[in-house]
Amino acid sequence: MTVLDVQAIVMAAGRGSRMNELVSSIPKCLLPIGNKPMIYYPIHMLELAKFSEVLICVLETQERSIRESLAGLFMNIKLDFFTIKEEEDLGTVDTLKSLNEKQKIKTDFLVISCDTLTNFPLVHLLNLFRVHDPTLAALISPTDVIVDGSTPGKKGKPDLEKDLIGTDPVNKKRLVFFQSELEFDEDVPLRIGALRKCSKIDLSNTCLDAHVYILKRWVLNFLKDRKKFKSIKGDLIPYLIDKQFDTQPSKPNGSTKHGQEKTNLLDCVETEPLMKILGSLDTLYVEKNSPTEIRKEYPDSLIKCIASIPKEDISIRCNTVTGYYEANKRLRAIYPNLNFDEKHESPLPPSNPSSTSGPPVRPIISDGCTIASSVKIGDRTSIKKSSIGSNCVIGEKVKITNSVIMDDVKIQDGCVIQGSIICSKAIIGANVEIKDCVVTADYEVAETSLKFSNEVLPSMTTGF
Repeated sequence: MTVLDVQAIVMAAGRGSRMNELVSSIPKCLLPIGNKPMIYYPIHMLELAKFSEVLICVLETQERSIRESLAGLFMNIKLDFFTIKEEEDLGTVDTLKSLNEKQKIKTDFLVISCDTLTNFPLVHLLNLFRVHDPTLAALISPTDVIVDGSTPGKKGKPDLEKDLIGTDPVNKKRLVFFQSELEFDEDVPLRIGALRKCSKIDLSNTCLDAHVYILKRWVLNFLKDRKKFKSIKGDLIPYLIDKQFDTQPSKPNGSTKHGQEKTNLLDCVETEPLMKILGSLDTLYVEKNSPTEIRKEYPDSLIKCIASIPKEDISIRCNTVTGYYEANKRLRAIYPNLNFDEKHESPLPPSNPSSTSGPPVRPIISDGCTIASSVKIGDRTSIKKSSIGSNCVIGEKVKITNSVIMDDVKIQDGCVIQGSIICSKAIIGANVEIKDCVVTADYEVAETSLKFSNEVLPSMTTGF
């Protein structure tokens, strides 16, 4: 089943190349955020939007672990998997082509990345798509909330990839420019055709592309012969936006010579008869003081790209160490209605009974922490604003603040951990102090009473 004849697709085959230090032993989409895997959250939002099934694109070598991690988490949405061979290294456009070749996409479709966390109701984007019948509808956050965030393992402010996103100030739902800021040195070129139809453009480099897109099914026909297109964001969307300002197909009625494939975008456009009528009536209201009360919304454009830019909702991309860390910190603000509270096991017995006098002092755990039920915590330990994964063992007199501790981690007595990410099966020796660091999976900080700051332990160069 679909919603409004729209299929849902989750892209989860990324290797996490921007966060190698976190994915050396785990698929990116299974990195824990709170007490659930990263991929849980976009699927949860699709379930809230009443999708009854979702197609999840994963690497063939990771399918089993992803299936097992998601088993039992969802009751009202069916999870189907589409596997990609490890050696193929497909981009998101390549993945869409493969899905199309296997006849997996039957209708218009919604694409969401496994690393997108948002509390924006996706049904609103679906409604926008249904009302305006665009080629593309995208979710754009007006601000990137991690811009002031910190990056464990690195000094200074985070290096953020910024996008230049332009909207029509008269009709702010219309996307008229969309490019990475890295594409330009100083000047930003704009098409004359675009300026003729949209004489003013609001450009911003503070918005966040949430990687949630709804696209028309016929776009796949155009992509068949576009070998240079690799990325939805980097190649397809800028192309679609640019083509809004082309007015006529290359051949009458979309015909081609000698049965050739339709390689021109405008030749591929398919519009329902009713929508053609509505398109001819497509108007929008402008400010009351404007000399023209009503203006046609690009009436001769066969391509339409629009965006939902909500003011209050929060969206975060977890495709970098900074994004992942900030998502864990802000998780309860994004999903206030999800239950993250679990009862943890009884405190550990003292490691040195003779050093403990009087009754035991139970650990202090502040509100806002997410701690798995299987965690064992020693006496006199303090945990604040942190996330602790399954089967962790935390000794006595440990202080953990603003940190992410993944599964099966052992932290010995007297440690101080602040603003850090400790990956699965790491071991932290007694009395070690770790501040703003990343400790990679399976690594043992064996030395005692040492201090580390703004480091990756050990240095990492490879990952999924």
